Amino acid sequence: MIKIKKVVFYTVDYSPVRFKQGALDWLYRQIDRLALQGADFVWSNNRRVAALRRRQGLPARKSLLVPNGVTLKSIPQVKRQKNPAIVKLVFQGHLTKVKGAWEVIEALARVNQRHHCWQLTIIGSGPFESDLRRLAARKHLTQKINFLGHLPNQTVLEKMVKYDVGIALYNEAESYTRYCDPVKVKEYLAGGLAVLMTDVPYVAQLIRRQNLGLVIKPGDAAALRQAFAKLLTCPKNLAVWQRNARETAPAFDWTVIFDQAFIKMKPKHKL
Repeated sequence: MIKIKKVVFYTVDYSPVRFKQGALDWLYRQIDRLALQGADFVWSNNRRVAALRRRQGLPARKSLLVPNGVTLKSIPQVKRQKNPAIVKLVFQGHLTKVKGAWEVIEALARVNQRHHCWQLTIIGSGPFESDLRRLAARKHLTQKINFLGHLPNQTVLEKMVKYDVGIALYNEAESYTRYCDPVKVKEYLAGGLAVLMTDVPYVAQLIRRQNLGLVIKPGDAAALRQAFAKLLTCPKNLAVWQRNARETAPAFDWTVIFDQAFIKMKPKHKL
């Protein structure tokens, strides 16, 4: 009943294996293929997904890169200490076995034997939360690790700017992680935090290229400990990463991202 001028297919979290049931996953792929064929434009949230779409037969003229972003005006701006006496770390996410919170606590327990100038806040809840609390107690870190549980997103954004480093550890246990564009990493950066993450999502390349923090291989416990030690003992590096994050943040604003996408979708008229 409504005249549609353009149809956009936007897969926010593409996964080559979406469902465990074979029949359901086959149906998902067929619907995905039909959407690729029928849409006027297909938005991909990173270059890795865009390359995959091209291999699936998507014409270049229909493919647009539209990364995930943040509402920048909802994030308060604060002035950071140049050399904080205590480096405040934050881990945000659903607390499951594959999200990396366990590895973070294990690594910090080892690092704490030599470096005590840190505080970790874990924001989120999930089936693994009680196990993480017990691990913190067993490692005698209850005074160093603060569990806040689940919080509304706006509250998270308001708290985010009070921390120094945002942690985002991914592995490939879930197939979507290789193709996702994690919003929480963009929120960390928009809040002016340095980022410590694993080299799984495509955004890790941005962290390296723009010098926004540290990137390590997934499952490398020694590298994780070394990264924490560097974060706690190199305040000059930390300040540089945070400054770069603040300078990069405007590019992550949803208004900028969508404006650029819609400009690219406008028909090109020859003069």
